[in-house]
Amino acid sequence: MRFSRLVDAVCQTQEGARVLGHGDPEVRSIHYRAQQVKPGGLFVAVAGTAADGHDFVGRAVEAGAAALVVNRPTPDAGLPQLVAEDTRAAMAVMAHEFFGHPSRELVVVGITGTNAKTTVSYLLEAVFAEAGFSPGVVGTVETRWKGHARPSAMTTPESVDLAGALRRMADAGTTHAILEVSSHALHQGRVREVAFDCGLFTNLSQDHLDYHQDLEAYFAAKKLLFTRYLEESARHKRTWGVVNADDPYGRRLLSEAGVPTLSVGMESACEVQGRELSVDHRGIRGKIVTPAGEFALTSPLVGRHNFYNLLCAAGAALALGIDPPVIARGLCRVENIPGRLQRVEVEGCPTVLVDYAHTPAALEKVIQALKPLCKGRLFTVFGA
Repeated sequence: MRFSRLVDAVCQTQEGARVLGHGDPEVRSIHYRAQQVKPGGLFVAVAGTAADGHDFVGRAVEAGAAALVVNRPTPDAGLPQLVAEDTRAAMAVMAHEFFGHPSRELVVVGITGTNAKTTVSYLLEAVFAEAGFSPGVVGTVETRWKGHARPSAMTTPESVDLAGALRRMADAGTTHAILEVSSHALHQGRVREVAFDCGLFTNLSQDHLDYHQDLEAYFAAKKLLFTRYLEESARHKRTWGVVNADDPYGRRLLSEAGVPTLSVGMESACEVQGRELSVDHRGIRGKIVTPAGEFALTSPLVGRHNFYNLLCAAGAALALGIDPPVIARGLCRVENIPGRLQRVEVEGCPTVLVDYAHTPAALEKVIQALKPLCKGRLFTVFGA
């Protein structure tokens, strides 16, 4: 793809972006790490928290870069370069243009929240499969679709990696993509240009305050999915927000979201409401009442908090038009989720569950969920 085409896409979104140097090279790839640049590649200099890509422009040039995207001009580079105020945002625009906007070919669900993103992604994946679709997931554990699975380096990849994964998904016949969307990714614009069909909010509690400074800033980052990104997606699709209304920040989000929303929870005012909940060491039993009908639910997952995860997944599936009986069958298919109260079966021994709780609220929820299920003592082993 010609450099000029990528430049034109950025100039439509960033005022003041300008090109220095001559030539219109063919761009064969896009990179934000200089050590990964290949001949014919476009190098985007991004200022990160630990390093500034502008310090590695020389290395990218030596590796054969065809052009540059920079925040400050580097005239000694001898290459055409786009000077943009926000190079990370420019990279997202270029990445999705380069890969042909794959998210517009898929049904895309973005899940955000302090906890439960991974669990809900597994639940939705099972529901989509039960409905006859071909789902893919980009998340904390791995990026996977039919015939492909690769461990993830971070919850939400940089825009270039994400756009490339979505392109490979679409080319492989994937119909529905489920993205775990971190607050860092929302704040940094890694999901910019992704055409979401549905955004899902699970909960919010203390986490990542080294980055966001306080809970209000953390919530503001999460809210971006339901304001900036879903509103931008509405140019291409009909968009929905699904929100856990029993969470205090969820209730705020319902009044501040910029798109139509569906509320889920145990409260009577919720549009997708959980009732008759029964929880023990064998799993969860209850009923989910929706505008499209109600259904009984039996799940081997453990803990009251997992009933909320089931409700969230049901809400997203309903927003996308999947029938309640299909949702019920799909949710019941999920028996174990890696690192999320995952059972370790040892015959003749007490029940052992492994959980990736890594915040005070998450650890508290796990203990609160398990203590009522114990006939004797609950032993908690954790590392810090």
